[in-house]
Amino acid sequence: MSALRTTHPVSRKPVTLLVLITVCSLLISACQRATPPPDPTATPTPQPTFTLQPTILIENGTQVIVAQPANPTPTPNFEIPNPVRISELQFFQRDLQVQVIAKLQNIQKDALLRDISYEIILLDSDGNRLTNAYGAVKYLFPGETTGVVTTVDLTPGLTATNLQIQITGGKEERGQKYTQPFTLSCSTSSAVPEGQMATAWLKNGDAFTYTQGMLSAIAYNDQGEIICGGSKAQEFIPSKEKIGVSVPLLDCPEPPTVVDFYAFLTPQSAALEDGQWQKNIAHSRWGFIVNGKNQLTGGVELKNLTDRTLTNNYFILTAEDASGKVCLAENQFLNALWPSEETVFSFGIFDLPVDCEPQTAHLSVVPGEFGLNPLAYNPLVTSNAALSIVEGQATVKMRLVNNLNTSISSASVSVLLKDPGGRIVGAGKLYTDIIPTSGMLEVEVPVIFSGDVNTLKPSASATIPDGVIIGK
Repeated sequence: MSALRTTHPVSRKPVTLLVLITVCSLLISACQRATPPPDPTATPTPQPTFTLQPTILIENGTQVIVAQPANPTPTPNFEIPNPVRISELQFFQRDLQVQVIAKLQNIQKDALLRDISYEIILLDSDGNRLTNAYGAVKYLFPGETTGVVTTVDLTPGLTATNLQIQITGGKEERGQKYTQPFTLSCSTSSAVPEGQMATAWLKNGDAFTYTQGMLSAIAYNDQGEIICGGSKAQEFIPSKEKIGVSVPLLDCPEPPTVVDFYAFLTPQSAALEDGQWQKNIAHSRWGFIVNGKNQLTGGVELKNLTDRTLTNNYFILTAEDASGKVCLAENQFLNALWPSEETVFSFGIFDLPVDCEPQTAHLSVVPGEFGLNPLAYNPLVTSNAALSIVEGQATVKMRLVNNLNTSISSASVSVLLKDPGGRIVGAGKLYTDIIPTSGMLEVEVPVIFSGDVNTLKPSASATIPDGVIIGK
């Protein structure tokens, strides 16, 4: 795929300029399967399955389906093992939430397992079922192990003392040429204000942008015991790209010694093949900075090169230190980019881990599909933007004008600051209150920046984020 890539190391100063590595990985509306499909004209060969089947009895010559009990006892697999082996299993209850952590292994060396589904059953001290949850993994490649982390809610007053994981469905496929497209490296964890954050590098070796992926992280102490875990959806994984990924670890009792990171496709995943659509969005300028408080911000100027509205545009920001450790991995959506629209987009301001000092930054842009939007144009206009500093806090004040003859419940306002040379050296972001019908709203966006405040020029834009109410 075509890509524009630049990397510039920087020196660490009270304020550090990070120059972005930008990768353009675009998305089209036509979706394909999550792996290259075989010949669609070929007659498929029925594949063996290990889906649980209902019990059928013959009574007076009539077939009768016998319902499964609420907590059925699986048929003992004394001779033939399940192709999916549970190699590690742990759970933690914290108040009304139970976190279940498991590793699933494909024990076969010559078969791909597809559409593996499983059920988690939580039990009390008497073996009674308390609640259950379901999950699925699109593929387990031959000999592969993947980790799954699931949080299950309990009714007040209940305590889980044991659990079961039952493999409830799946299919074996032999002779396929599918291979695992994802490679993970440099997995670790860092202390953040919310607790512990697991980070890693994720490389996609395929010429497909995958959608609806899942990330999971399993953390261990120095004795090799599982102490916590976490999971998060990764909405897009760009083709032929290496991106930073992060997963919050839930209630770690201590800093982890080792973190195992996993990425896998789900039954909802699709694959978007590279093509001409990669040129739908242009990037004119980009940049990121880190200030003396170890905060990161930045943004990019965008232009929709099509005559249609691009919806659900996706941005993946990664900051790394000199050793290649991921300091920050942040994903955000830009809900709409209207036909031929030129705009600015900011990620906002982020607090970085205390043990990680970014030296370079990367940005992957996954433009959205040609989608439907209730508005044919962007009705929001920003004007009179001015940078000021009051009691050490820098803000950009402006007026936000609503050109609709109805109110808008909220808007997302992005600000970029450029130096005399046109470099982006500061940014900020704010979600507003309601913007009145055919009226205006004065907004004040917090920013951080590098350089002489008297020489910086702000530029701003506003858009309508997902979930906003237009009119009443």
